[in-house]
Amino acid sequence: MATLSAVIGIGNPLRGDDGAGPWLAAQVGGRGVQQLTCELAPELLALDQVLFIDAAWGQRRPRLEPVPDGAELMAEPALTLFSHGLSPLQLIGLCHQLYGTAPQAALLLLPGVAFGHGTAWSAELRRQLPAAQRLLHHWLAAHA
Repeated sequence: MATLSAVIGIGNPLRGDDGAGPWLAAQVGGRGVQQLTCELAPELLALDQVLFIDAAWGQRRPRLEPVPDGAELMAEPALTLFSHGLSPLQLIGLCHQLYGTAPQAALLLLPGVAFGHGTAWSAELRRQLPAAQRLLHHWLAAHA
């Protein structure tokens, strides 16, 4: 049976480096969202694996890390059910809370330093983009 995987880039393309997550996801057929919301939980149920991509302040280089399974968040429904912007951990926790299951998840963090208005990316993000692309392709190859 084939593994069903998805890539979701998080960020606003009109806020500098914040737009890199959706852009990078689109390069491999993924989708971009400005924020993770509870409405995404049912869509994740059909997946075995999901990779979230997000620019983060203070990152020195791209980093790929697993997202904990989120089951510990099941005891805190107010944390997840009524939020308009969830973290990957909270979204995975919401899947567990509502459906008793969730896909395995990972997070590709990009080095973000410029989040002001505009579409231009910082020189630092552009410099680190090839390394981020290698990590993305490595994850895709491992989860095909």
